[in-house]
Amino acid sequence: MLSKGHSAAALYAALHVHGVIAENPAETYGRSGSLFTGHPNHKLPGIPFATGSLGHGIPYAAGWALAQRLKGTGGLGIAVGGDGELQEGLVWETAQIVQAKGIANFIYIVDVNGGQNDGLLEEISPVPRLRERFEAFGFHVRELDGHDYGEILHAVEPLPDRPLAVLARTVKGKGVRAIEGNPDAHYAKIPEKTAEKWKRSLS
Repeated sequence: MLSKGHSAAALYAALHVHGVIAENPAETYGRSGSLFTGHPNHKLPGIPFATGSLGHGIPYAAGWALAQRLKGTGGLGIAVGGDGELQEGLVWETAQIVQAKGIANFIYIVDVNGGQNDGLLEEISPVPRLRERFEAFGFHVRELDGHDYGEILHAVEPLPDRPLAVLARTVKGKGVRAIEGNPDAHYAKIPEKTAEKWKRSLS
């Protein structure tokens, strides 16, 4: 479950690459009338729930994980959120329920980049001591380089006895020098020529 809905473009691309969505999202993403909207569109296959209002994807994934456990199907509930989302009380209410109900088949991946829609977390509402917070709710915590896909895949092995929080440390705009680490890049409008230049720098 992609709770940080503003990253919908990455979700659409992944679903397309894996054959869940036939149409190439790059052709119409963000255009008027397109199904590839700025936040996940639940009318598309592979997207069960529209997220974007922060905090809502986490309880959905945790509830799904609990349902799978009760059914005995062995499913794993995974939520991907951002550190700005941790300002939402619903996240911590969910962590409390996950602990109370022993939902060990739940993984919460947090994109820790220090930024959010309108600035830096430390200037708006800091969320310090993340490891200690999650551990207090009974989570096992793994910290890693969020730009290392191999490290992420290795880290998301579920634990048999308790939920897992993965703190993936990233840099917003990584790889594009003009915007790397700049919180203003959250919703940057990029001219076509600039976009082509940045694509080349990433390849």
